[in-house]
Amino acid sequence: MKKSKIETIIILLLVIGGIVFGYYKYVFHDQLVKIIEMKKEVKNNEAILLKLREIMQDKNGTMTKIAKYENEAAVLDKAIPQGTSNYDFILQLYNTIKSYGLTAKNLEPQKSSSDKGYISQTVNIVVSGKKDNILNFIKYLQDNPRRIQIKEFSIKDINVNEADANLKINIFSVSN
Repeated sequence: MKKSKIETIIILLLVIGGIVFGYYKYVFHDQLVKIIEMKKEVKNNEAILLKLREIMQDKNGTMTKIAKYENEAAVLDKAIPQGTSNYDFILQLYNTIKSYGLTAKNLEPQKSSSDKGYISQTVNIVVSGKKDNILNFIKYLQDNPRRIQIKEFSIKDINVNEADANLKINIFSVSN
């Protein structure tokens, strides 16, 4: 039986159609499904990445705030330190008096008192030396980062350039 040209073309088209359908059904469709799944996964990963970036920005902001608060706490700790470090500061005062070229005639800590979590200690200081050096020492006390309250101050001239200064100061610390 001889097939006509049309029948051959139809059979050829059916075979080609079957191959195309098979390729689509078993190869292309599976690849298309994988591509769609990968696109969904990419979107999910992008959403996760966006959330992580937001968390990191918040963490950086939080870390900046923490650093700021730590700096503020360090400044406060210098102004009113923790514990009873007043005696260390009195020793530092003695060395500072000497560094200003003054003579410490008296550096006498009084009994400390505690009120509302703070320890206050009065220190009586008598120094002798040049008037300019005494004024510089007073300026040091005023500008010191440590919280110092000058309760009393008097100065008595010895001669034109020198004087004796009597000070009563309070120094503070935070009780433990």
